[in-house]
Amino acid sequence: MGNTRKRTQIWRSLYVVVSTLIAMLIPFFNDILGVIGALGFWPLTVYFPVEMHIKQKKIPKWSGSWILLQSLSMFCLMVTLAALVGSIKKIPKWSGSWILLQSLSMFCLMVTLAALVGSIVGVLLDLKTYKPFSANL
Repeated sequence: MGNTRKRTQIWRSLYVVVSTLIAMLIPFFNDILGVIGALGFWPLTVYFPVEMHIKQKKIPKWSGSWILLQSLSMFCLMVTLAALVGSIKKIPKWSGSWILLQSLSMFCLMVTLAALVGSIVGVLLDLKTYKPFSANL
């Protein structure tokens, strides 16, 4: 048990050191984190909890509670899209005329978009497998 804890502490320490080094080397790392955060905020923090609450409480469509919850979800989606656009728009500003930074910023953006596609596919597969919105809860 103690050996596993020690390996976990070493892994976490190395992860923090590597993340800090990357953050120091890439001037737009904060904006990349903004893109990742914006992509993950709405579906994980708002959409799925709201939909699960609606299913569990059996809130009828077009009732006052349903409209309020859906409005909250759409408002948070708009905030998420605004944050996403703002973060993506700032990335090329940092790259300037440096070809290396331009390539790196585009690479980071492509990796982020690939992670987004992978996350969406994973969530869809989980939804299909576990059926959290089914009527027999």
